Amino acid sequence: MKKGFFEKLKELTGAKKVRMGGYSAAACVLAAAIGVAVVIAADSLPTKYTRIDMSGKNLYNISTETENIVKGLDKQVDIYFIAQSANKDEIIDQMLQRYASISGNINYTVQDPAKNPNFASQYTDEAVEENSVIVVCGEKSRYVAYSDIYKTETDYSTYSQTTEFDGENCITSAISYVSSDDNDRLYLLSGHGEAELDTTFADMLADRNAEHEELTLVNAESVPDDADCVIINEPQSDLSEKDVELLENYRAKGGNIIVVTGYTGQDMTNLNKLLSGYGCSVEKDLLLEGSMSNCIQGMNYYIVPNIEQHEITEPLINENYFILTPMSIAVNETEGSSASVTPILQTSSEAYIKTNSESAQTLEKTDADPQGTYNIGVVSTLTTDGKESKLLLVGSSGFLTQEMNAAVSGGNGDLFLNAVSWMTGREEGIAIHAKSLSNERLSVPESSAGVISFITIFLIPAVVIAIGVYVLVKRRKR
Repeated sequence: MKKGFFEKLKELTGAKKVRMGGYSAAACVLAAAIGVAVVIAADSLPTKYTRIDMSGKNLYNISTETENIVKGLDKQVDIYFIAQSANKDEIIDQMLQRYASISGNINYTVQDPAKNPNFASQYTDEAVEENSVIVVCGEKSRYVAYSDIYKTETDYSTYSQTTEFDGENCITSAISYVSSDDNDRLYLLSGHGEAELDTTFADMLADRNAEHEELTLVNAESVPDDADCVIINEPQSDLSEKDVELLENYRAKGGNIIVVTGYTGQDMTNLNKLLSGYGCSVEKDLLLEGSMSNCIQGMNYYIVPNIEQHEITEPLINENYFILTPMSIAVNETEGSSASVTPILQTSSEAYIKTNSESAQTLEKTDADPQGTYNIGVVSTLTTDGKESKLLLVGSSGFLTQEMNAAVSGGNGDLFLNAVSWMTGREEGIAIHAKSLSNERLSVPESSAGVISFITIFLIPAVVIAIGVYVLVKRRKR
């Protein structure tokens, strides 16, 4: 019996449905397979690519400096987060996961103190706070307290409290400490009225696992062999000939020196003798800045120098930091040395040296005051019999103080730490800043406030009403 047209069409349609159903099933299977593959691939990526920091302050993102240190680990480092699941600080947890995602040598574990109350006691005698961290490598360990990760300080000028998240600095410092075979040792020269190292800078060194102590050369036969660097911080009188001899011997062995010396009104003949071997010297008279763009307003003896390119200044330039050098003196480059000298801090071309500063009646420039671009800071490298010695010289009193450092958001401290790192060859010496938890307020200039008010109060509502009227009229015409 012959099939009719509609019966044939029905058969064809049915066959097409079967084929289309098969295609759909295959497409679903393929999509599922792709989805599984994407999930597996994403799971293998570092957490910085798969988890976005939604804090708005990059609290658990970590810096390039930390990444370089962690990637360079050649030992297994265990990080234990002491926290119960219900009370776990998510910011610290996320940050520690990022450490573990960078290197296979980082093993991250959460330890519940309720389930294992004696765990922390094998590493520290302190009363362990919840949400604290213990970092272990071999026989060495460091306990990082929760109160060190979140630092609260009081600003007595405003009687307000500020809280900062210092997690990255604490954890990176702990990793560097436990994974290092030895720590840097710095000596602070004394006996010439030198300033003590400010607590802020001493803490910076401790965070970078560098030890420091005073050094008196009066009865010494040499600078200690374990000295990675000698710091001469604001001497008020000149060095002795013996001091210079011992420091020159130390330099010849590859020893490093940091000199911070500002205006004192004293002749520093022997200090300049030491510096001449590095190809530099310091002036006696006060250096003043003639450009208001390079000093604190109204105080031309508080100079904000231009930062020149060098390994230790590059991070500051990249992050747009400033340096503050109060009570400065000019640093000269001298001839007769094989050292390589690089200026890193310079005045504007409007700066001038106040001739006979001790007896000067005014700080304003006179015809007797030489004007020009002067160095305030230089670095120098001197090689003797194949041994390299490095120098940082900054011509400023108060450069290594908390007040000056805070005025430029840590710029002075960064330069100091970067110099120590450059001298000792330790990348972990690079400064890592704490992150403020304070809410930032939106400041609107007065000139813009009227425009913003007009737009939000009048213009936007007027546009909305006009659109509504237009739509209503158009509908009524239909």
